[in-house]
Amino acid sequence: MIGHDSAQFLPELENLAARVGELIMAHYGSPLAVATKADGSPVSDADHAAEEMITVALSYLLPNVPVVGEEAISMGLIPAPDISGGRFWLVDALDGTKEFLSGGKDFTVNIALIENNLPVLGVIHHPVSQTTYVGAGEGTAARISAAGLRIPISAVHADTGFRIVSSKSFGNEIQLAKYLAGRQLREHRYRASSIKFCEVAEGRADLYPRFGPSREWDTAAGHAIVLAAGGSVMTSAGQPLLYGKEGFENSDFVARGRR
Repeated sequence: MIGHDSAQFLPELENLAARVGELIMAHYGSPLAVATKADGSPVSDADHAAEEMITVALSYLLPNVPVVGEEAISMGLIPAPDISGGRFWLVDALDGTKEFLSGGKDFTVNIALIENNLPVLGVIHHPVSQTTYVGAGEGTAARISAAGLRIPISAVHADTGFRIVSSKSFGNEIQLAKYLAGRQLREHRYRASSIKFCEVAEGRADLYPRFGPSREWDTAAGHAIVLAAGGSVMTSAGQPLLYGKEGFENSDFVARGRR
């Protein structure tokens, strides 16, 4: 089963994500053709080029495992692949396109492997800092610096109060306020893209609550890294967040560290 030894793919995927990050940064700050998707979100030439690079590489790495890429699926460029076998890749090649186009820094490259409805491997690369976060099973979570220094990370929950990170551009502020009511907050920061999962995984935030729309390719890589760091990602109803759902649409969820 791939899930039992998925960590063997990390070196190649770390390299791939870094190369995709270089491709994205080559477009950063440059004029780009931008289209608007059905959900109102933007998509650029950089998104398409990054997704194509990842899709081709993953098809060589595991030829029989389907690749579900955000742009190909959400724009109807291809029909959704057959994921009935239980194993598939989820790719958001440029997560945080709005942030990227505005000249912000919180955009990422997300690659995840799903097995039996759960993420068993995740790689998130932050192109601006050239930092990569990875996880493929408990105890494998790490942050890799631009210089290649690999540092183990742990989703350690603060003993008192809560450090919250939540979405900069998306989310239901009313539901978030209800969820946070009565909790002792030490800090509340807003960030874009999957970097919010990384903050939980490395113990910089205790909770990442999401009450608003998201798709599976937005969350799978970060979910895998939080799990590898000892944290959890559950629906607002207290059930595990699963993958391979109809339309690849997520329910509300909360990523949290461990005490």
